[in-house]
Amino acid sequence: MVKYIPKWLIKRLSKLWAAYKEKEFTFEEATKALPEDDPRNLAMVLSDLNKSGWIETKQDPKNKRKTLYKIKQGSIVNELIKIEL
Repeated sequence: MVKYIPKWLIKRLSKLWAAYKEKEFTFEEATKALPEDDPRNLAMVLSDLNKSGWIETKQDPKNKRKTLYKIKQGSIVNELIKIEL
């Protein structure tokens, strides 16, 4: 179940969705999709999206120090973006 997120977070989620859809991505790849965000701010964005149920995380099997992110609920993301933006 996903929780409500504020509009500023929806905008970032929509940019990540446009770049990666339902594919996995790393923190470094997220910085390319959201270049205007400071890396510390981006870490907070990804954490908030994870806590609210919009993305899931797992360890990278190739490098245990890295985290892989994936957007969940693809069809819901599309509808949310249409409504909120």
